[in-house]
Order: sequence, then structure tokens, then C-alpha cells
Amino acid sequence: MHAELIDLIVIANDGLHNAFTSLCQWHRQYYCAWRVAPTHHITPPGHLVISQRARDDIANETQRTTLTIPRGDCRDPRLLPTPAALFLLCGVYLPAPQHQEWHGLSRVSTDNILYTHYSYTTNGETWAPLTPTLRPNYWGWSALQSQRQAHHPWILAAYQMGTNHDIGGSLALFAGPDLGTLTYYGIVYDGISGDSDGGTLLAPHYQPCEPVLWQPAPDTLACCVRTETGMDFGVSHAPFQRWQWTDTKKHLHPSAILETPHGWLLAGREVRPVVAPQQRRNLPAIPPLPPIWKTALYELHAGHTIPRHLLTLPSGGDCGYAGLALGKERDTVFVSFYSQHRHEDPSKISTLPGANVWLATVAIEA
Repeated sequence: MHAELIDLIVIANDGLHNAFTSLCQWHRQYYCAWRVAPTHHITPPGHLVISQRARDDIANETQRTTLTIPRGDCRDPRLLPTPAALFLLCGVYLPAPQHQEWHGLSRVSTDNILYTHYSYTTNGETWAPLTPTLRPNYWGWSALQSQRQAHHPWILAAYQMGTNHDIGGSLALFAGPDLGTLTYYGIVYDGISGDSDGGTLLAPHYQPCEPVLWQPAPDTLACCVRTETGMDFGVSHAPFQRWQWTDTKKHLHPSAILETPHGWLLAGREVRPVVAPQQRRNLPAIPPLPPIWKTALYELHAGHTIPRHLLTLPSGGDCGYAGLALGKERDTVFVSFYSQHRHEDPSKISTLPGANVWLATVAIEA
């Protein structure tokens, strides 16, 4: 597969931090969702924007909806189209009861409580209020309707938000007839364990988070998961109780996966470490340079564990969290992503101005 950038426009540019995008096509309309807040960090009011755009004119917005929770920070919307309704999944940080004296949220994520919420629309105009689901501190990151079951139950991948990051974490599946009645299905990635099975790592790294599910075949689930050192690739077959995980050796934070006429496409944030120059004798040590963040597209195969780089989009500073949707033409896809374009040092995101949401048109061919 080959990819070429053919158009790039800004669809959110108001000086605030517009970030963490999702994109889909539903009922001949495009929907792009993102979070708006003063900064990248946990800072209420963090609310969600859903921008509706016509299939024949995606550059212009036709309707905008805002979803919010009082005193909460709504983050990372995920649009989930189905024939009957368009769903939205997100995480919401709320103040922990033991910290009520703070009169709000803490900038430290583990001092708060994370609740997964969802909303939906059946007409594209009116959205239901955000409603909590799952257990507290389980972040439901991606979901799909299984092609295997007659009633198309939901399968959702979540990662556990602990109170101590040093102990690692875990990924779990939840399943059920709808997003409001999901039940615990079991751990699929134990972030504490490092066991191996026949040379395949069952859990290569600590800190698994942000799992992106996809279904390459009716009886197969695949998952790309961000870890403390890069990205791992997992595959499981029905009934999805046993998973095999592989370290891709890629410094990549996955965000969206889309099936195209030419194969599977993965969007994510490249995290490219910059190695310090060769040290010279008798000179002071030069500290390592900060990493560089970029937004990129990769080709993904269910039978291969290493994604192949296709295209790096114009991006920089605090950026990434892309969304994907098929274009109007057979050989095009749309990519939403956010970027500051301003700094090569992501460690300074708290001191930088706002981020913009970009919409790219990309031509793909076999």
C-alpha cells in the first residue's frame, strides 16, 4: 500500500487546546469529535465537541454539538458508528471523594476517579447525555460490535487506572448487548507479568494503555496497545480468552484502525527518541535531547506483527490521536489529528499555546 497527502485544512483553531480526535462516516455524514480545554492536562472544564459535516463537503461544518460533565474533564472521544445509532465513548475525570477539600480536580490523574461514559444519537442532531458505564478507574478505550454473534453484542477493551503506576497495569475485555450493560470478560494483558510462551511474549511491557481493537476476521480479534516503551500487537481467536502479544519494536502510540479497499490502515503518534551526539573526550556530558512527536499512517496486517510506515503528516509538538474514515472516493481516506506545530519538546506542553485540529485527505493505492 502507498499513501500520499493531497489536502490539509484546519477545522479547529481558537487558541484553546483542541485535541484527541475521532472521525467516522455515518448515514452519509462525517462526524469529527475532539476535546477542548485550556491545556493538555487535567483541567476542567474539559468538554467534547462533535462536528458534523456533509459527505459532499467535508471541509465545512453543518452542525456542532457539545457534551460536558459539571466539574469533570471529558477526554478522548471515540466515535462508534452502528446501523441504528452513532455512539460516543469517552473518559471523564471527576474529583475523588477523599480530596473534596481541593474543590476540584487534581493535575495528578491518580488523585481523581476516572469513569468511562458514553452517549449516542439516532438522528445525528440530538445526543443523549453522557452516561457512566464500567467500573470506576477502568478506561473503556475502544469497542466494536462482534461479527460472530447473532445479536452483535458489544466487545470493549479497557485499561485499568491504578493508584500506583509502579505496579504496572492490565487490559481487560468487557462484553454485552449494549454499552450500558457490559460485563467483565477477563484480563487479556497483564502488565505485571513478563512470562513467555514458546518465544511469544504474553505481556512484554509494563503500563499497557489505550488499546485499539479491530476485527480482521469474524472469529478473530486483534489489538494494538500503547506501552511504556512503544506498541505491542495482540491476536486472539474466539472465545477470546487467550491472547498472544508481540513487541513491534515501534515507538508508536496507536489511535485508530480502518479497513480500506487496499488493506488495513493504522494511525498513530510516532515517538522518535533523539540520541545525543557522540561524546568527545574531556568535554562535559551532553544530556539526551527530548523525543520528537509526529502523526503518521502505517499499513497493518493481521498476520504480521510489524506495521509498515506509509506517511508522516505535517505535525509537531503536542500532536497525534488521529481518527480515520473512508473518503468519498474509493482511493481516499480522511485523517483527523491535532498538532501544535510549534515545539519539538513535548515535555513543555504545559507552557505552550493551544493546539489545532487538522483534517487531511490522503490518497491510497495498492
